[in-house]
Amino acid sequence: MPSELRIIRFQLDEISIAVKAFASRIKMVVPATKILEAYVAPDGSPNTLLRYEGEEKFVPISNTQLAACLIAYCEKLKIPLPRKASKSLHVSKEHMDMRIGLPTLGSLSSSSVMRVIELETES
Repeated sequence: MPSELRIIRFQLDEISIAVKAFASRIKMVVPATKILEAYVAPDGSPNTLLRYEGEEKFVPISNTQLAACLIAYCEKLKIPLPRKASKSLHVSKEHMDMRIGLPTLGSLSSSSVMRVIELETES
């Protein structure tokens, strides 16, 4: 079955904004400066390490908290995210990708499939 994958790429400046905006909700203290680098925690823990401007040490944030920050940022920007889709974060030094796996045609009900097929054949 075919599947659909959306990728939303966040630059480090956008991640800084998202984390700062959401940090107070999760009782997290983050530096006021911008993020310079991001890494997956090397110890295998489910964390991402953020290095802020003017800071020597990395600030850890759980991947769940980071995803919540980015989802809230998308909501603020009115970027639609399907609730039932699978979501994963892919971290690189310069940016992060949120990959959103959308339900396939095979996971829809048969009446939904018929409507999709009818719309496709009418055009």
